[in-house]
Amino acid sequence: GINSAIRLILLFFCCDRRMSKKHLPLLLIVLACLVFRCSPTKCRLKGRWEKRVIARYQKCLDKGFQSSLGGCKVHSGRLSRYRTRRCRRMETKLKNCDYTCSNPSPSPTPNPNPPTPNTEVTIKISPENLQEEESGTAVFTCTATVPKPDKIYWDRFALDSNSYQGIAGQTKLQASEKLSRKDGGWEVKSVLKVAPLDYDDGGSYRCSLKNYPAIAQAVLKVQKKAPAYALKISPENERKEESQTATFTCTATVPTPAKIYWHRFVLTSKGYDDITNLAKEEVQHAKNGSGWQIKSVLKVGQLKFADGGQYRCMLKDYPTSAEASLLVQQESSPNGNIPPPPFPIPGEETV
Repeated sequence: GINSAIRLILLFFCCDRRMSKKHLPLLLIVLACLVFRCSPTKCRLKGRWEKRVIARYQKCLDKGFQSSLGGCKVHSGRLSRYRTRRCRRMETKLKNCDYTCSNPSPSPTPNPNPPTPNTEVTIKISPENLQEEESGTAVFTCTATVPKPDKIYWDRFALDSNSYQGIAGQTKLQASEKLSRKDGGWEVKSVLKVAPLDYDDGGSYRCSLKNYPAIAQAVLKVQKKAPAYALKISPENERKEESQTATFTCTATVPTPAKIYWHRFVLTSKGYDDITNLAKEEVQHAKNGSGWQIKSVLKVGQLKFADGGQYRCMLKDYPTSAEASLLVQQESSPNGNIPPPPFPIPGEETV
């Protein structure tokens, strides 16, 4: 305030050797300006600053400050010495501005009809039945209404122990909780997220309260995600002569390593025989970095007329296959006729 400003000026005047008596009139003029400008008998509150002082003074009244202004209603409370001094300074400023508490804030009156506390305990989980695919996210919401604050616990049924176990320490199961007032009681809401999902994460989940015997249960079903795979054979149609060698290449792209099987159609039994032992297989990572690429090469040497027919390659554990046809020609007879193949080949005409 003004007292501090006067002390600083006097201290500067006494300690500075360069100051002399000729500067005394200047010092007196500065002090007079300070006294006139900071005079406590003049109102200096305007605009936003006036509203701020009035709001702070109202807080003083709400906390029990004994006001001397007219129309001010004081509430019960007790202030510290520091707060009391601040409130007195604000009161002095308002007195100079002829301020009176014309609209005092009313004291809070008790509600004649207070809400009845909710003593009923309810708990609900949603959704009760959830179906998701592998690598997805499952979300369960458990909502409980209780008379007193409580905590929600989550359990998951474990097949290995045939019992429910808590989710503590499981990184893929995360729960968040929120507590709020509702109808005179309390509402507890907990959200459980399971991600990323595996096939073994399916089963029963339940939420329960710590201090109340209330339980809600839900079922999660996880579907296996169909793997992305491809199978191709080349060439699809091959024509060779007897005693030559036929070569077929079967290429597969799968998410996990798998084995390729070869089969050949036999006319006599009208079925397929396993000839996988005649093939050479090579397994390596796919070029795009996702999955595996399997390459199997089947060579049939010293061809005979009976070796012609249908050849098929298959992937183990995958419902797919690729087929190719082989036509073996016999040596030309004197009349130049070529015997027909064992059975017609799609796309080829029998000579």
